[in-house]
Amino acid sequence: QFILVNKARPLPRNLIDELLPEINSPMPTDLSKRKIPSELVNALGRTEGSPFFGMIKRPSDPVEKKGIITDTALIKVTESSLNNYGALSLYKGVGKIPDDLNGMYEIMYCFWDAVREVFPDAWGLPSTDSRLMHSAGIQAMGNLMDRIVPRMPRNKNMKSNIVLSLKKIRDDCAWTEGEWDFGMSWNAIQAVPTHIKILSEYLIQLDYKASGEKN
Repeated sequence: QFILVNKARPLPRNLIDELLPEINSPMPTDLSKRKIPSELVNALGRTEGSPFFGMIKRPSDPVEKKGIITDTALIKVTESSLNNYGALSLYKGVGKIPDDLNGMYEIMYCFWDAVREVFPDAWGLPSTDSRLMHSAGIQAMGNLMDRIVPRMPRNKNMKSNIVLSLKKIRDDCAWTEGEWDFGMSWNAIQAVPTHIKILSEYLIQLDYKASGEKN
């Protein structure tokens, strides 16, 4: 009732998103669609061993907790993937078949753990020092995930295959220094739609060209 009453009030969206996984009663469609993304973000931030363990900032976290990634960025990644036929949509329920949250989590874990491995110098830094950890970088890489993952066989080599794909574009990325080939310095990238679109398209084009090369 608290969520429903405050949905139309200026209650922070990310606070509602954090509460959604705890609600088991029926909810309006717009809220129910946001439950799965929030559950995945919770799992990624709270599961030991996850590439995002302890790194995601949520509204209820104490001040002393030093998360470096906003939960909103990852929620947008999961929402986009689920709603735009991306990698996570492959595990959505159809008819009487339930959603496969474990499958979705494994995909997120596998892809982002590969990102952490390929870009170690940019991983885990504040967004002011690494645009990979910035909302723009997270969302752009999420869009890249939706292109890379569906073409990978779902087997024990999945992460290593993702790593190979990411390594092919690594030298063209400017997460912490230098300039992107499309004419922007690394720290000029901001979390605005135009910048996210430009960065996403560039990464996807790099991957498309690299995927046609021999290993």
